[in-house]
Amino acid sequence: MRSRENAPCVLYAADDVCSSHTTFDSAGRNVSFPYQGLCDNTLPSEWRRLTGDAGSYLPESCPQPQSDVCGTSYPGWLNGIHPTTAEGVVTRTACFSTSTECCTYSTSIEVKNCGNFYVYKLAPAPTCNLGYCVTNVGECVSDSCNSFFFSFSAIVAIVSKTMP
Repeated sequence: MRSRENAPCVLYAADDVCSSHTTFDSAGRNVSFPYQGLCDNTLPSEWRRLTGDAGSYLPESCPQPQSDVCGTSYPGWLNGIHPTTAEGVVTRTACFSTSTECCTYSTSIEVKNCGNFYVYKLAPAPTCNLGYCVTNVGECVSDSCNSFFFSFSAIVAIVSKTMP
């Protein structure tokens, strides 16, 4: 994830999606929330900013555990990277993971970088029991974060034992 520090100040026209969107702000969509019956198959396809207790962006990796998080049975995540401001509106794939694989279901969504935040045109989920997951910058959503920390800690321990 690119740093948002020193993001340029950008002004938008009144009809630009960066200034004309709805919000997702429910904490129940955050990666830290357990299952609570969220189902996005009837979600209106409109531009949304992720904010508040929900978090600020779609995760770029499969949430772990792969199911029963983000308020839903099968959490949705961005399979790819977020765009730069220069790219404008881009089409990306949203994957929905199950307990056995990270991209059992998928759909196309649109994403735009608005400088200090992203907006998403989320499509309805392919079926019920699927819901979009939201996280915060720097919040770990996969086991690889723990693996990296363990590996880094192990290297530090080995180096400190071998140094005089």
